[in-house]
Amino acid sequence: MAETNAFIWGDLLHLGMNMWCDWENPTPLGYGWEETVIRWPSDKVRADMSVWRDWTDAMACEKLNMAVIDLGEALVYPSHPELAAKGALTPERMRTELDRLRGLGIEPIPKLNFSAGHNRWLNEYRRMMGTDEYRKVCSEVISDVCAIFGRPRLFHIGCDEETAGHQSRFQYVVVRQGEAWWRDFLSVVDAVERNGARAWCFSDVSWRHMDEFLKRMPKSVVQCPWNYCKSERNPEYVQSVETMLEAGYDMIPDVCTFSTQSQDAIQTSEGSLLLERFTQKAYPREQLLGFLLCPWARPVPYHRTKGLKSIAYFGDMKRRFEAVQPKRQ
Repeated sequence: MAETNAFIWGDLLHLGMNMWCDWENPTPLGYGWEETVIRWPSDKVRADMSVWRDWTDAMACEKLNMAVIDLGEALVYPSHPELAAKGALTPERMRTELDRLRGLGIEPIPKLNFSAGHNRWLNEYRRMMGTDEYRKVCSEVISDVCAIFGRPRLFHIGCDEETAGHQSRFQYVVVRQGEAWWRDFLSVVDAVERNGARAWCFSDVSWRHMDEFLKRMPKSVVQCPWNYCKSERNPEYVQSVETMLEAGYDMIPDVCTFSTQSQDAIQTSEGSLLLERFTQKAYPREQLLGFLLCPWARPVPYHRTKGLKSIAYFGDMKRRFEAVQPKRQ
């Protein structure tokens, strides 16, 4: 069993994948992914469980202790079975897999992305954002997931990249701002907390609206800052991280290891550099809950090697971090 009070070394794993485009797009989207091999969205679950098992076994070998599972269309939600794609895991099958992960010493944490840029998995309900019906559906699937996961302590709600630019190839583009965004966001946070979990979100809203963020973002929400370029090209990222820490927010930063050049290559980015900064600088340790590996690899044969290399790289970072930082008591 994973120790729930241990410093977190997590890996973001995808079961659902209907969250990057809203139509079957055979042309490259700029991420170095071969859309001719796997297109999205799909009415079938495309996760290869043999790759999934290879990755989770490798996580256990590297002593990573958390799997953040992006569910999307790959789970049958009892309250809304219409969201499930063909081949989606039943609640019973999902529980069996969660028990396997726990047996490996890996704590399973659910993720559903409620960003307007990554919510294709919500099907027709994604066109109802800002309505009572939308918030009701979100609350119901959150309750389903928390019951299946056995009241998880954390629940990643995504909420990243809600911009027109990130949806430039979409057929249906929505960007919520101001009160419209906060109303839906806080409703999701409330649904998570009512089910005994703690919301965890990507910290995009802090970039352009830090004053509003500091006024309205609950301290209960764990922050997941991310940035995929070097810090010298994006000093605002480092500043936003430090501002959030000074304001008292807990954080589990994203450490990304993807490459747009080769699906087998590892390209370190600001997430890795941030880990180094935490190693070298005396940030408040009680606010740093851990790190989350985001390799943006999908559990399919095409990305098997990329995922394994990312896990090995992250495991090495973990050992280097622990060599110079005192163990958390």
